Amino acid sequence: MDVIFIVGTAGSGKSMMTSAISKSLSDDGWSSATLNLDPFSDNLTYEPTVDVRNYIDYNDLSRKYGLGANGAMVFSMDMLATIIDGVLSEVEDADYLIVDTAGQLELFMFRQSGQYLFQRIGGENKALMFVSDIFLLSEISNFLMMQILFSAMSSKYNSPALQVINKIDLDEATAKRVKEWFLKPELPTDDLGKNAQALSKVYRVARSSGLLSPAFFTSAATGSGMLELKAEISRIFKGGEDKKE
Repeated sequence: MDVIFIVGTAGSGKSMMTSAISKSLSDDGWSSATLNLDPFSDNLTYEPTVDVRNYIDYNDLSRKYGLGANGAMVFSMDMLATIIDGVLSEVEDADYLIVDTAGQLELFMFRQSGQYLFQRIGGENKALMFVSDIFLLSEISNFLMMQILFSAMSSKYNSPALQVINKIDLDEATAKRVKEWFLKPELPTDDLGKNAQALSKVYRVARSSGLLSPAFFTSAATGSGMLELKAEISRIFKGGEDKKE
């Protein structure tokens, strides 16, 4: 079973992306399962095959142990790491498992539990999908920061990684400008003010290291860009075979 592990910033549309990818793969004949790994979500845009909220009640833990919001999040993820085998026992075999994660990116950047979950779910065939939204990247300093974060995640997890910029349907002008930043690597540094020059230096190092891959511009809501994204998923896992015979 091939695993697509979706991480990214809060509000970037990871849940909708999970749903869109699952449906798109199913339309091509591939079987897919979805795993909601976010115990903090109140509402999902899809019905997950397996839902971690059936195992962990974030609000109950917060009340029981007198934890604040951030402490309860960390505690929940640490607890999840200890019971993940039981959660995975619910996952039936499929061509693809799509894992939807919490929007607190630091849980997967800095916490051992996040790294452990990535390692434990699935075998060798997995990819990391890093999702951000077009509004977050509208400022050049944020754009550079996200490239640095993506390169750090790619290096840390040592798996094929895809950078996805979502919600392009909501701001087409910004999407066009950000695409130009990707195509012209010198352009971002020219647009920076003096207070952000340090970011440009780190960005150049990340770019020259080869850790930054081209981004996929998508709208999970409208389907824009999903064919290109699915083709890259197919290339990573199936050698470019789009449809299941």
